[in-house]
Amino acid sequence: MKYLFSIIPFLFLMTARTCDQKVAEDQGPVFKLGETLNLAYQKQTTIKSEGLTLSYQNLQESRCPDGTQCMRAGEAKIEVLIEKDGKSESTLLEAKGLCMDPTGKCGSSKQLMGYNIQLLSADPYPKGGTQKPLSSTSVRVIVTSL
Repeated sequence: MKYLFSIIPFLFLMTARTCDQKVAEDQGPVFKLGETLNLAYQKQTTIKSEGLTLSYQNLQESRCPDGTQCMRAGEAKIEVLIEKDGKSESTLLEAKGLCMDPTGKCGSSKQLMGYNIQLLSADPYPKGGTQKPLSSTSVRVIVTSL
């Protein structure tokens, strides 16, 4: 009986922790400034410490597909939406075609609402003869304060 009373508080704490984790999952991924964010098409990603929400809304793909020959490298234009304190702004970021550097050399950066948004990549890179739906494309960005 003594053993039973000592395990009840432990079970209660474990149940409470599981509930907290579920709430966080329902609100989407939560990140910190300076971390790499993976934005999925029209899904919100949050930097909770800043009260900042990001998502990518559109992708115009014209990068030269891997395994083909093109007259120009092309680019991917990604519309990123940023929201804070009930206000929202969007901007276009560009990823160079035929550039595979994951450190950000292939992507543009923009300043918006007091933050710098650096595009690292838009994946997967297009392959010859195939066209992927927007929902299968992930955009990697880093957000820092100005």
